[in-house]
Amino acid sequence: MTCSKIFSGELTELLSEIIQYFQNDFSTLHSCILVNRLWCRLAIPLLWENPFSIINYYPTENYRFRFIETYLVNLNDNDKTELNEHAYEVKLLSNTLFNYPSFIKHLDTRIIDYSITGWVVDIKKLKFERPRRRNDSTQYLNFRKFTYKSLIKIFIENESNLRTFNFAYYMDHLDINSNISPLVKLLCSNHDSISSFYRPRFEEENIAISKYLSQLIKLQKNLKKILFNYEFSHLVLLNCNCTNTLNTIIFYNIRFQDINVLYEVFEQLTVLESIHIFYCHYLDFNFIQQIIKLTKPFKLKSLFGELKMFESIELLLQKSGDYLENFGFEYPHIYDANEERKSQLLKLVTKYCTKIKFFELLTGLISQGVINLIESVAQNLNYLTIDLNVIVISKSAVEISSNVLQILGQILPFKLEYFEKFSKYFY
Repeated sequence: MTCSKIFSGELTELLSEIIQYFQNDFSTLHSCILVNRLWCRLAIPLLWENPFSIINYYPTENYRFRFIETYLVNLNDNDKTELNEHAYEVKLLSNTLFNYPSFIKHLDTRIIDYSITGWVVDIKKLKFERPRRRNDSTQYLNFRKFTYKSLIKIFIENESNLRTFNFAYYMDHLDINSNISPLVKLLCSNHDSISSFYRPRFEEENIAISKYLSQLIKLQKNLKKILFNYEFSHLVLLNCNCTNTLNTIIFYNIRFQDINVLYEVFEQLTVLESIHIFYCHYLDFNFIQQIIKLTKPFKLKSLFGELKMFESIELLLQKSGDYLENFGFEYPHIYDANEERKSQLLKLVTKYCTKIKFFELLTGLISQGVINLIESVAQNLNYLTIDLNVIVISKSAVEISSNVLQILGQILPFKLEYFEKFSKYFY
């Protein structure tokens, strides 16, 4: 196939496919743009899909966030004047070779804030040290607010086609409510191809943004992954455009109490491949009854929480145990009445869940139930984390730790890729 493209003159298409593999390799992409015009034209859009993510790949103290200035070239004359009033004559280019804001595919409001902070400190050239947030100087804070507002305005005007949107509200110092609302409203009007979405929690006074974000979700035609954090806006998934595309849902710290439309929500999602539940509340009889009524599989891939969360778990494991790959629970008390509940949970997981790849046990002893579970999933187990809370009475801490390792050494599979053991000893 590759040879045929070369001989048929489709070198540009082939080169484009190759460069896609360097998507997050900023150093290589920077080298590509220096080769020739063709390489530059193919590499630049990738380099500018998510420039803010540089903060995730390189030490920020060694990187200067000057790409922000390239965006600011798009400011009008009045905004440029105001920028210089804040920034002591920032020298912007008169023009750029590409419309860089149009290339952006991934927006994370929190990372944008971090990047602006790094850029502001760099621009100020140590005119003043970066103040701590509680004591932000008015000048420093106003400059950050202006830059944030300007970037949002630029992204709005260039109507970029986003793939992922991660919105963090809790940045009051940037007056994010007034700055971000126009962006979210615009996204509702002309963005229906976002594939990954993080839905945060909102307070009552932020109902306008919550409304726009809910509308944004319902409009998506290519949404594949969504994360609900603290608040499950279940109604947005009813009669939405993503019922034939959404394949991953992540619930984090959701209270499922009084939510009675789970059956309707999951029944209409035709291509859902994985559900992940992290430290949620009220996985009770009401929750589980809605799940077991489903006429299709409930593909629960991850389940993590405190021991008390699993009170009515057997029916759920009967429904989804064959799909569960990542499992873990916290066990806050070692010697108490919960020991029986812990033992029962381990028996149920051992019975119904044979494909576990990641197992995490926090604050507990290596009981026979743990050993049985590890042995039953040894064929698939790749990652194991155990955090021991050991009350030392007659044995030394070293002896207890040694015994644990001896037990695990006899049952852990050779294919195990990761093992981590924490120990906390109380005398």
